Amino acid sequence: MTRAGEYSEAPEGGQAEAELIAALASLGRDVDAGQPALPQLIAMQDKLTQLFADYRAWPRAEPGGAMAEAPVPSFAVLKPKYESLFAGAKVADKWKGTVAWYLAKLRKGRSRYEAAEQASGVPWWFIGVVHAMEAGFSFTGHLHNGDPLAARTVQVPKNRPQKWNPPSDWQSSALDALDLEGLLHAGDWTLARVLYRLEGYNGYGYHAIGINSPYLWSFSNQWTKGKYVADHKFDPNATSKQCGAAVMLRALADAGDITIHV
Repeated sequence: MTRAGEYSEAPEGGQAEAELIAALASLGRDVDAGQPALPQLIAMQDKLTQLFADYRAWPRAEPGGAMAEAPVPSFAVLKPKYESLFAGAKVADKWKGTVAWYLAKLRKGRSRYEAAEQASGVPWWFIGVVHAMEAGFSFTGHLHNGDPLAARTVQVPKNRPQKWNPPSDWQSSALDALDLEGLLHAGDWTLARVLYRLEGYNGYGYHAIGINSPYLWSFSNQWTKGKYVADHKFDPNATSKQCGAAVMLRALADAGDITIHV
């Protein structure tokens, strides 16, 4: 799942450039004249690919020196906004049938989400909503980002879980995803805290551009267009065909499936 404005932590400025040059220089020192050329070329290609990927992920300064990533907003600041948005959220008429489908899928997967709740202390409905957002309800995908369970994740966050039982061990991977987010056996599952955690799962980048996150509010009157279509790439005209996490929660609450305290 594309993370809103997310970037990887890495050295900045001249230090980053110096470390890249040092890494490139080391490639030549790794060549062994006594070994076949092809395996060494393949190994060098792999290293170059990784170096290029790492370099692209390093933070870049915007014109004027400002970083693309905005600071994480404080919960205290966002709490009243979340509560107001949730209270006023209404599903657009054209999406009501689709939201009903999401509600049915959450109910269908409830037993598996409840099993994960028993192991994690995270409410089943939070796990279910994240599962919808990140893996489209597929139990063959990692809860981290929907990558196939046949291997560790390749998208952000990469190489997760670090320890697990492949293939298709959905619950152990889900527990790793929740642990990575600092949610295992966490307290305070009140409404605003839940929405803050859900938005954090995707990233807080939308606050820097002054719009509500589609990750939370898609299909409702609280968002119409504008979204990150790739890491760091915002399209002001992009729309979404995915139901927002807050909209799913509102559907569960309105149907009486759950109670979320303010």
